[in-house]
Parts: sequence; C-alpha cells; structure tokens
Amino acid sequence: MDVPILPLEIPVEQLLHVVRLAVPVVPAERAAAPFVQIIPRATQYSKQRILIMTTFIDAFLSERITCDADWAQVIVDGKTSSEFYKNLFTRVSQENSLAFRSPSTLRLGLPGNNRIRKDSRQVLYYGNDLFDVWAYRLLPQQVVVLSLFDGIRTIGEVGKIVADISKCNQVAGEIKVRHLLHTLGFGVKPAFLTIDCQSPKSLLAFDPLDYLIPDTRLSVRLDAPTSLILMLTGNCFTDCEYCYACRKQFSHDSLLETSRILELIDEAYQLGVININLDGGDVFARHDHAVILERMIQYGIEPGISTKAHISPSRAENLASIGIRWLQVGYDAPGEMCDKLVRRPGYSDRMAETIHNLTDAGVRVRTNSIITCESLHLLPELVDFLMTLPLFDIKVSPAFLGLYRGNEQMLLSRLQKKWYRRVMEEKVKQYPDRKINWECEEDILDADAGQIANWFKSRPYCSSGRTQIVIAPDGKVTTCEQSPQEGVFVCGDATHQSIMEVWNSDALKKWFEPPREEFQGTACYDCNDFQSCVHGMGHCWLQVYKMQGRLHAPHPYCPKAEPPKQRWR
Repeated sequence: MDVPILPLEIPVEQLLHVVRLAVPVVPAERAAAPFVQIIPRATQYSKQRILIMTTFIDAFLSERITCDADWAQVIVDGKTSSEFYKNLFTRVSQENSLAFRSPSTLRLGLPGNNRIRKDSRQVLYYGNDLFDVWAYRLLPQQVVVLSLFDGIRTIGEVGKIVADISKCNQVAGEIKVRHLLHTLGFGVKPAFLTIDCQSPKSLLAFDPLDYLIPDTRLSVRLDAPTSLILMLTGNCFTDCEYCYACRKQFSHDSLLETSRILELIDEAYQLGVININLDGGDVFARHDHAVILERMIQYGIEPGISTKAHISPSRAENLASIGIRWLQVGYDAPGEMCDKLVRRPGYSDRMAETIHNLTDAGVRVRTNSIITCESLHLLPELVDFLMTLPLFDIKVSPAFLGLYRGNEQMLLSRLQKKWYRRVMEEKVKQYPDRKINWECEEDILDADAGQIANWFKSRPYCSSGRTQIVIAPDGKVTTCEQSPQEGVFVCGDATHQSIMEVWNSDALKKWFEPPREEFQGTACYDCNDFQSCVHGMGHCWLQVYKMQGRLHAPHPYCPKAEPPKQRWR
C-alpha cells in the first residue's frame, strides 16, 4: 500500500496551545435530517465546546498551496486580498479537480466504513475502495477540518468556520478546505461521501480532540499494520508460465490451523486492519475458506481475493451471501493462448463462465491480464472480448520476471511496449464508459539516465514491514509476497507469535531499518543520504536481490548502483 505523506512543518510547541472556539449550534430543521441519528456526536457541538486548536488552523492555513502550475505557489493567509482569492479559485477550478468544481452548497460526510487511527506520531485516515487500500497520514490540524464534514455542513460552511478561526476572508478559508479535499483524493478515493436526497447507511464521526499528538514528526512506519497478506495455501488450480510466487509446497500438517487463522483475524481487527489480501496459492484450494472469509466479513475486513478457480453458480451465490463484494480473476488472452499461458486446457471458457456466475450473484469482478511477448499480438482482441463481459473493470500489465520462474524471452521489448501503449490508449478512447486500468513501465536497460534518475526520485515508499507483513501458509512471516519463505528471509512465526510481537521485533526491524554495516563494500555505506533513502523511503531488497543477487546494495535506480545484468520487466 502506497501511503502518501502530506507535507506540513509546524513547531511542536505551537501544537500544544489549546483554545476555545465558538461553533454555531446546528439549526433545529437540519437536526431533523433522517441520518442524524447515525452521527449524534457530530451534531452536539455547542458554543461552549472545546473543538479546535486555533494554532493548528493558523498553521494549516499558512501552508503553501502546491499545484503543478507556477502561479499556484502562493501563501494563503488573512492578508491577501479577496480579489486575488477569487482569481486563484477560478484558475484552480480549471485544473479539472472535482474538489474545486463542486458547488459550495454540497454537503459531505465521511463514509462509515472508513477508519481514523491515532498513532504516536500521526493520525491515519484510511479505507478500501473495492480493489485498493488507500491511506493518508494527517497532522491534527488537518484532522480537525476533516471532522467538520459531518454529513450536515456544506463545503462553504466548513470554509466559513476555517475562515472565522483563522481571521481570514471566507474565500480564503474555502480555498484551503477545497485544497484539503483535493489532497485527500475527493472524487478519486472514497474518502468523502456526497450527501444527497438519500440517507447514507452510516457516517464516520469523531472528536478531533481525541487526536491531539505532541510529536508531529511524520513517521513512515506505522505503530501497527493496516493490512496483511495472508497466504492460506501454496496450492493453485493452474501452473502459469509467468508466476512470480514462491510456490513452496506445504504438507497438510504444516499449514496454519483454521483456529489459529481465526485468532490472527481477531487480532487484526483489534489493530484496525481493514484489508487482508489472500495471496500465495488459490484461496479456494483450501477447504475451510468459507469460515475464514465469514470471519473477515463479520469484522468489516475486506478480503482481497484473486483466483483462477472455476466458480459455479451455487458457489457464487454462497460467496455473495456471506458478504463478498468483489473478486479478481485471471484472464490473459483469448481462447487457446490463455489456456497455454496457464497450462490448463479449457481454462478460458471456464473463466468466462465464472465471470457470468459471479456477476449474476451480485459479486463485482475485475480481470487481471498478464501480457507476454507471445500473447502481445492478441492484445486488441483480448480487450474487445473483455468488453463483452459483465466486468466491473479490467487490469492489464506486461509480464515481469520473478525470483522463481520465467525468462527474458517472455518480456516485452521496448518497441513492443510502445505498440502495447498505443493499443491500450486507443482502447481507453474506444470504451470511454468502461474502467480500463493498465500499466507499462520501461525496463532499466531501455531507459536513459534522466528517466532512471526521475524514477529514483519519485519511487514510492516501501510498505514491507511498515504498513503490512506477509504470513506464509505455515505461519512463517516475511516482509514481501515475492520473498522466499525460509532462512534469512523469515522474520517471525505466526504459529505462536502475535501480529504485534512480530511487528515490534528486532527481526522485522532489520528489514525496514537495515543497519548501515550491512551495506559495507557498497556505495550506500558512505552515502550522506543513507538515513533518508534507506530508512526513509525504504530499501526494496527484492529489486536489489533480483538485479544484483544480494540483499544490501543501492537501489537499481540509484545513480551509484552497479549496472544491471539482465532485463526483468
């Protein structure tokens, strides 16, 4: 999970100054709204309520607005003219952000299935949107503004509150509120719920005073995980040519027992975990999968299921009845080519039937398609066929090399990737009303120095051991789903250790904060950026291991790294 950090520097001593704020009482006619009973605390603020730390908001409103356009590099405060704010608002609106295009009268709330969690150094606001876990690290002043969206207040009203307490004009306050909405993915991520004529099932309400933290230095690593990768089995129904999984074989007696898996799910719920990705082998290859899925659904934990199993109508209805909302199925090419890639005759027909069965039962389906050099010529036909199926969305990606199988011959060349991109761009235009997700990254051997430097600078934070851990079928804990599941790669054992025992262990720490001594003989050892690079951004040992055959060395995109020895994507 990629967790973006919202930049904001505030002296710690300012954050400890708490003052009282007068907030208007909710009018009686609005308190009668049918959904108010779901969010009682959000409607009980009075003029005497200690609600907002003024210094928080002052600091928040003096944050520099950052947009792509140079004209937006301005400081918003109470001294800037109203005319300037109106001009800025108009120009920012043209950036096509829903946060700036929505009317001031729009009422927003926070979906009830989202979570807000207080860590020692930050507040985390996070949730699911079917196929993805999203999360934002927030400072208290941002949490305060977030709490004002109670399903009753409009964007304009929240902007007025922010303007009043920061002593700036209302346009300035509303711009900053909209900027926060934009930063939190309004219209892209389900961080907010638009309140219209229909009542929401539930809304998230919280007291911002519960989220006052004295230490505002944002930490990349969380106090506890928000997601897990739980591998229930190593068995699969296919034998894919491009598989990147470890595929270690486990005897039945070595697998985690059902009771222990349920205990781990219980603990995960208590920690605030909202997603458990059931990776490894196929979840449906395990006989007790229904019991495990039911426990997750009972806690509101989203099961991440990717399968190549045939799902009958009765099984599809059973999955829907226990609360499964979505599944991902593999479909790599039309007809016989698909069967060849997964090494199972008749697979493509069974998967098409599976998609219909799941959709008929009310389960949303996404397809995941892996494109190899051999199947590339069928890409246009593949997309056209998938568009005839009742799919929620499709995902298309070129094959890449894992640690265990595959060869360079299955990878797309630079010219083939150019054709791939052109095809996918055309298909997105051809089917504008369908969700088509695709990606295609250049291999480092095909990139120039400028591209590689940009990749290194913009690489995502590593989530391994920072926001999640991986539990193998036998209970061994690793940091990455592609990791070997034995020897030095193991950092815990869930057969007898709790999630938090592993999370706080020295064995795990050496993976997310490897000591400098491990890098002796490499450019990392004497590098002045070691702390911010290796411990800050995260050391992706997997990419290093793939390219250099060792765990501790510069990231392949680092200008100081040794030249790669082979293609891997």
